[in-house]
Amino acid sequence: MEFKKKWLNSAVMILALGVLVTGCASSQKTKAVDREKYLISAGFKKILADTEEKLGHLKKMPRREIFNLEKDGTLYYVWADEKSCNCIYYGDENAYETYQQILLTLKLRSDDAASAALERAGPGGNWGMWGVWRGPFRY
Repeated sequence: MEFKKKWLNSAVMILALGVLVTGCASSQKTKAVDREKYLISAGFKKILADTEEKLGHLKKMPRREIFNLEKDGTLYYVWADEKSCNCIYYGDENAYETYQQILLTLKLRSDDAASAALERAGPGGNWGMWGVWRGPFRY
């Protein structure tokens, strides 16, 4: 009987861990897809790493962060994504500025939504319904 309990507990833990890992991977994939949409919307172009030489070079690049480089006398901004698309996105200064503006707009929207939620939950209201809160709180 004790063996069955241990086995069941282990199976539940493994299943929970699998769900957690899958959820995190899915969330990262979603974020990468969103990032790709923003880059394309800003004017970045996509190039697939479709040869062994390109794949090797892609693996040496900073991953999922924008870096700049000069090519043929022109400054470019590059986003390398080996995980979700095996590709790079590249854009000029105008595309980079537009991309930064998109990110700023998204952040402001997020901040506005958080402020509205806080305002709805607010410091006022009927906090008594939550009962007595005891301390001291330790972290």
